Amino acid sequence: MTFVETDYPSLYHLADKYSIEGKNIYLRWIQCELGLLILAAVTSLFAIDKGEYGWVIAIISTSILAAGMALTMYIKYAKFENRWFIGRAIAESIKTLTWKYVTKGSPFVEQLTLQEAGAQFIQLLGKILAENKTFLGGAALPGDDIHLTEKMEQVRQASFEERKSTYIESRVKNQLNWYKKKSVDNKQISHKLFWIMIIAQGLALVFSLYLIKHPKFINLVPLFTTFAAAILSWLQITQSQQLAQSYAIAANDISLILAQAQYIETEAQLQQFVADAENAFSREHTLWTAKRDVFSY
Repeated sequence: MTFVETDYPSLYHLADKYSIEGKNIYLRWIQCELGLLILAAVTSLFAIDKGEYGWVIAIISTSILAAGMALTMYIKYAKFENRWFIGRAIAESIKTLTWKYVTKGSPFVEQLTLQEAGAQFIQLLGKILAENKTFLGGAALPGDDIHLTEKMEQVRQASFEERKSTYIESRVKNQLNWYKKKSVDNKQISHKLFWIMIIAQGLALVFSLYLIKHPKFINLVPLFTTFAAAILSWLQITQSQQLAQSYAIAANDISLILAQAQYIETEAQLQQFVADAENAFSREHTLWTAKRDVFSY
């Protein structure tokens, strides 16, 4: 029995959508901000004290710098990153609740009837929704209301072996593969950007040395140093290198947890396995959020 993204409750999809939108908006504005800095460096290549149009260059340069400063203030006070972080936290919390429900983990223990467990699940979802009304901004849920999906009830009513197999395959192994892929992706991105930054710094050095003998040549040093600084800023904001390492560590932790799956023979052991796995997922996400807070405005 497989469990896919569409099998999660509607509130999960709402939070996930808000998180993705918040991330895209935040990073897009950061790109614009860094682009303005590079553009300002380009305008510095033109002499404003010579030629008929020097004053035009001066106005353009001043406007770009003013726009960059205004954009920096806008990003700081708009707090788009909060939408990204909080949305992801809500989505991950709902994922954890969902899997505890379908596997009969605490607090949705085996002794509860389907109706009792469902009512408790809805109550907890309603609590999450009530606590984040401001964040959600009154947006409508993608479904008719807060409800359990048909697949959630099917898995909960399935046999012990089916529930165990579904959790291992659709949750634990799915997360393991996700962390492995993200670790590799972030490592590759970090590696490429690092060498682009080194090349930009190298070009700045080359032109700096060239200007020693040819001082009248156009000064490209500010352009390349600004470009290198922009790459460095992007690396710090996206944290590709740190994420590659933390995701690799998370994958190793999950692999250790997965190795215990072969020893699960009772409901109590399955509940403990689910609790340990979900705690590991929650711990990694908490660390991710904390690291993001350090590098946000």
